[in-house]
Amino acid sequence: MLEHRFDMQFISVLDLFGGIGSICLEFASRDCPDITTVEMNPKHAGFINTTAQELGFGLQVNVQRSDVFEWLKKKRNQSKTYDLIFADPPFDMDEKKYNDLIALVMEGDFLKENGTFVLEH
Repeated sequence: MLEHRFDMQFISVLDLFGGIGSICLEFASRDCPDITTVEMNPKHAGFINTTAQELGFGLQVNVQRSDVFEWLKKKRNQSKTYDLIFADPPFDMDEKKYNDLIALVMEGDFLKENGTFVLEH
């Protein structure tokens, strides 16, 4: 679906709640040049970074080890914007946190004009 909307070779992606890197590594494998993934778990963040390097995606994938909410608060209204923001938070995250996440992304000036925010649940 996303490949029909975006030319992957020319977009920037923000992957929130990176987990073990499935989403960011998939974008990298489709030649996306600019991927930032935010993951709090140090083992997971290290795994993503190591795997990206081993697969030759080290220049494409930027791993940020941080709590997603804190990272968004710290980075909001800075100059970096993204064509696509993908968030796959923990399944048991409560509704208030979902609403907080939506507000932080939408009010933080992270999306480029006509950008897309995908929130999984």
